[in-house]
Amino acid sequence: MEKIKKEDVIKLMADLRVKGYTQEELGVALGRSGQTIWCWSSPTMPKRVPCKSDYEVLNHLLKK
Repeated sequence: MEKIKKEDVIKLMADLRVKGYTQEELGVALGRSGQTIWCWSSPTMPKRVPCKSDYEVLNHLLKK
């Protein structure tokens, strides 16, 4: 199984922000805290990435 790349997560989170989603909304949708969502999108925390299922939900929200 291939690990999710931090660059991909940062781009996805930026695209979701452009689409109008807030960190709090994403946190509620995934059952995570806003702080966790922030960590995923922060380039200063390279080891914090969402699990594959959360990443797929975020991808689905972007395409929705």
